[in-house]
Amino acid sequence: MSPEGWLGPGQTGTLEHMFVALSEAIEGLDLALDGDDLATVARLADRLTAKVTMAAAAFDAAELWDTEGATSMMAWLRDRARMTNRDARRMAGIGRRLRTCPVTAAAWVDGSLSTGQVQVITANVKDRTAGLYAEHEADLVPQLAKLDLGDTTTAMQSWASKAEALLDDEPKEPTGTAHLSPLLDGRGQLDATLTPEGFQLARKALLLATGGKASDDTRSPAERLHDGLTTVFRFFLDNQDTATGGHHRPHLNIVIDHDALVAGKGQGTLVDSGGVITAADALRHACDANVHRFITQGKSTTLDYGRATRTVPANLFTVIAKRDRGCRYPGCDRPVSWAQVHHLKHWIRGGPTDETNCALFCDCHHHVIHRPGWHVEMHPTTGRITVTDPNGRIRTSDPPTPTDHAHAA
Repeated sequence: MSPEGWLGPGQTGTLEHMFVALSEAIEGLDLALDGDDLATVARLADRLTAKVTMAAAAFDAAELWDTEGATSMMAWLRDRARMTNRDARRMAGIGRRLRTCPVTAAAWVDGSLSTGQVQVITANVKDRTAGLYAEHEADLVPQLAKLDLGDTTTAMQSWASKAEALLDDEPKEPTGTAHLSPLLDGRGQLDATLTPEGFQLARKALLLATGGKASDDTRSPAERLHDGLTTVFRFFLDNQDTATGGHHRPHLNIVIDHDALVAGKGQGTLVDSGGVITAADALRHACDANVHRFITQGKSTTLDYGRATRTVPANLFTVIAKRDRGCRYPGCDRPVSWAQVHHLKHWIRGGPTDETNCALFCDCHHHVIHRPGWHVEMHPTTGRITVTDPNGRIRTSDPPTPTDHAHAA
């Protein structure tokens, strides 16, 4: 049966009865704590996912989403099925690919292939090789159905490589893709498939951004990689030359109550996304930022909107950078280009914005010293930094001397 046949004419009444039966079956399902039972239900859920995906594929092919005012199948799935961007993109993409792969679609529906295997298959079948896969799938799918997910991945990667070699025309350069989607808790999901060149650039950039692991670094490898990625993004925004002016800061727009900001407790709102940010994180961002006074009456009436005040002007940043020449956290060797200005006594709490109260810290250590229990001081004459951790351990850092700078260069 063709994919378009999953929802043929005259099925509406039958489907209503099936929906009722399915709903009743789900409500009556009481799973025991048994691995075999759980695996069986998971396989049945895969088959249901296959049916829904192929119905969505037929819906997409007919562009019926347009009749409901949606801009795409993805948009329709986000709205009507309440899917996340990531899940909607995946379902729409798999459905489109399987419209021309009836053997794979049928094997998914009857449970011979799992959803994970189908995801692997469609990830390795590109527009360029889809015709070859359609020719091979009758022989290939029965073999894949016998494999576990890991072996399926290996087999499909091997097939994709051979399929590229079989094509008569000039091979195209591999392309990369990336998707950045908001998650339900205010964070974001970044998925990327990089070209060989892109992978090498990303690997080297993240290696530099994460640096060596210090003895007091308790972050997991994944957390260190995340912080390194954030550092790369911040480095670009600070050093890009598209916008005019020196020492550009990221345009992260936060609305927060003044009292909450001073106390470092409570939360604010990210203007661009509507997400929530803690007052403690907002206080950290405010170390070097453009700050607007925005006074309202109630929720909608604006009484006053003051001009932006830069807490660390460019000329002062230059003075601090000349003195510190990089992150001042003891033992850190990150250069000025990776660093941010930190107020040792926060300006929101009365700390002055001058070289006696400001020092450079890299993104990683800027996060560290803003954690509860950490304390940083600087000697006003010598510039020596003293860092005390929550356990009372004290470490110091002196400004590099001209000799140190020449040696480092």
